[in-house]
Amino acid sequence: MQGTILVGTAGQGIVRSVDNGATWHRLGLKEAIEFDGVVRSLAVDPSDPARVLAGADAGICLSTDGGAHFKRIASPADDQTVWSIAFSPSNPKLVFAGTGAPSRARMYRSRDGGLSWQQLDVELPEFCSGVHKPRILTIFVRPDAPQEVWFGVEEGGAWRSNDEGDTWTRIDTPGRGINNSDIHAITVLPATADAPVKHVVVTVNSVCESTDDAASFT
Repeated sequence: MQGTILVGTAGQGIVRSVDNGATWHRLGLKEAIEFDGVVRSLAVDPSDPARVLAGADAGICLSTDGGAHFKRIASPADDQTVWSIAFSPSNPKLVFAGTGAPSRARMYRSRDGGLSWQQLDVELPEFCSGVHKPRILTIFVRPDAPQEVWFGVEEGGAWRSNDEGDTWTRIDTPGRGINNSDIHAITVLPATADAPVKHVVVTVNSVCESTDDAASFT
């Protein structure tokens, strides 16, 4: 898939280049993702670059030819807007997806590389004060500790699992140092010779970091 670039759009489906961006085309008219569909997220299988998962307003879709064609994967997220998808870098069979506005915000997990999905047991509010309906904007699976998974909600907080998504704990609790529940990005930076592991949570208006395993943030 050398030279292939995919861009998800809000209203133009997916646009694709096979020549490093020199020329572009939209997906055809007979795809699972509508020609004028909304595609909020794209994720490439770390073990096979021809396999691409797309989060669309139709649900979760899969390509096995580098994004030339997509089919919808039947799942509990059918006909919901999927805002984020993430493969585990160390175990590509483990995949997470998050939905949101105008759908209900929910988390889903696949243990077979995206072929089948289950809804996870984490309850998020149907409405919030800032954007009316929450949306899961970010999912992060820690490469060196794949049991550790994070997701962030606009608006609904930063959530962490230490067992591949079986259970979840909300991290942006009062007094912990994360100043806003509107979460846009989360990552974990590995330790170096000069610095410990650093957890980074990006809110709508700040960057918060922790060097004590997310016990406290500045």
